[in-house]
Amino acid sequence: MTVAEFIAKELRKTGVEWAFGIPGGEVATMLEALHQEGIEFVLTSHEAGAAFMADAYYRRTGKVALVLATLGPGATNAVSGAAQAYLDRSPILFLTGAVATRLKDVYPHQILNHVTMFGPVTKWSETVCAQNVREVMARALTDVKAYPPGPIHLDLPVDVALDTLRQEDTQKPGRVPPVEDLSVLRKIIPMIQESRRPVFIVGLEAVDKESAALLSAVVESQKIPVLTTYKAKGVLDESHPLSLGALGLSPSFDQIAIDFLQEADVRIALGVDPVELRSDWLEVWSELQVIGIGQDPARFPGFPSFIRWVGHPAAFLKHLEGVGSTLREPAGDPSFQKVRAQHVARWDAAEARVSTIAPGVLAPHQVLRVVDEECSDAVITIDTGAMRIAANHLIHARHPNQILQSNGLGTMGYALPAAIGAQIALPNEVVIALVGDAGLLMLLGELSTAAARDLPIVVVVFVDQSLSLIDLKQSRMHYAHVGVDVFTPNFAGIAEQFGGQGFVASSLEEFRRQLQIGRSTRGCLTMIHVPIDQKSYDALM
Repeated sequence: MTVAEFIAKELRKTGVEWAFGIPGGEVATMLEALHQEGIEFVLTSHEAGAAFMADAYYRRTGKVALVLATLGPGATNAVSGAAQAYLDRSPILFLTGAVATRLKDVYPHQILNHVTMFGPVTKWSETVCAQNVREVMARALTDVKAYPPGPIHLDLPVDVALDTLRQEDTQKPGRVPPVEDLSVLRKIIPMIQESRRPVFIVGLEAVDKESAALLSAVVESQKIPVLTTYKAKGVLDESHPLSLGALGLSPSFDQIAIDFLQEADVRIALGVDPVELRSDWLEVWSELQVIGIGQDPARFPGFPSFIRWVGHPAAFLKHLEGVGSTLREPAGDPSFQKVRAQHVARWDAAEARVSTIAPGVLAPHQVLRVVDEECSDAVITIDTGAMRIAANHLIHARHPNQILQSNGLGTMGYALPAAIGAQIALPNEVVIALVGDAGLLMLLGELSTAAARDLPIVVVVFVDQSLSLIDLKQSRMHYAHVGVDVFTPNFAGIAEQFGGQGFVASSLEEFRRQLQIGRSTRGCLTMIHVPIDQKSYDALM
């Protein structure tokens, strides 16, 4: 058995079913080994796109995928995808090809130190050889999902891939589960029971079906309102009367949440990872007394907890679920009602501008409302920019990982490949990608990936011909309008060139109808080109 064959067998044995990437000569042997083991390979247009597909695939299935890239430019392209996985705590395996070991120090063409390059954006990075491959694979397949989950990088020289490996048994290292501190629980649970105004702040560590079910039960029995980070949207169904929406990246909406948190008497940070929050939260957090619940709430000293309980959020919720119900009625509390009223006021301000918008151009919040109304059962991927902030406060998630986005890294170009990964993960689901024109242009080539597999994704393009979020910041800082104008093509026509159907929405009624057509279409992609009033974002931010 060769080293490449061993790697492929270990991947398949542990449940890896898909690989994404772009092959090169240095990974041809590895690609053949994957094929022989029945691991399906998806050819992408860019290695970062491959990583975003693997990220979405994991979010929808809970399964690890492989990103395969060749040496040099293939590896450098993949680094952005590894950084996204690292900061969003996504377990993805990256495998790059490398030049033959005898040439490493004497032949410079396309040669970079891949291990050094991937090191800062992965849990660890290592060169594989015949002598270490058993230990490295056992460790990689364990560590990739171990807390905190994240990417791992393996570098495979082209000659090592063909080296023969002797048959030996491999003992995989076991993990020791953390011991629950019951003394801390005995302090925390009475505090919650006796509080008048408790509130949950829920983060990405709690984004799983078990935590979601338990949180819903606890919210019902304990009557505790819930705020979530953007990544945790849907852990509590956002149509629930005690859901107060999302926080983390919008100064105006965050201030509404901060005011509510300051009036609460017990604040429970359930699985919150500070990577989800903008830096302004450092000062806010230091002024609040927060109970930290998570697998390592002490990892980030800038976000202190005055009481900490180490463990999985679901385990904590099980303890809280068993303490009985409460007579609290938060919906009648003035501070709770104030949050609701302030949210309405933000949207009223945006609505007031609609009468000034030119014909054939739509307001972003109106488009997002239609998406929310028509796509409550769909998986929605959201690209980075002004639209993403608005979408997180307008679109209601009903279950965990229904909305997929790059949050820790906040990279543009995520939504299209993520939609492809989500559609591959669960082919019968409706998948909608919301993306700005500039973000779509970054990885437009991934339309060929969707077309090659006849994937029925629906891509809604917010065409404002601008980097709107940066333009808004320039305006508010009284800077010159520089470097933010974007030339955009007719995206409807581009969709047709890729064998899909394309529309241009000139009214909300047209957009709703086109979205319905896209939802019901199978066998090809749909792209809706939506002209957007860029200035409308001012009222939403």
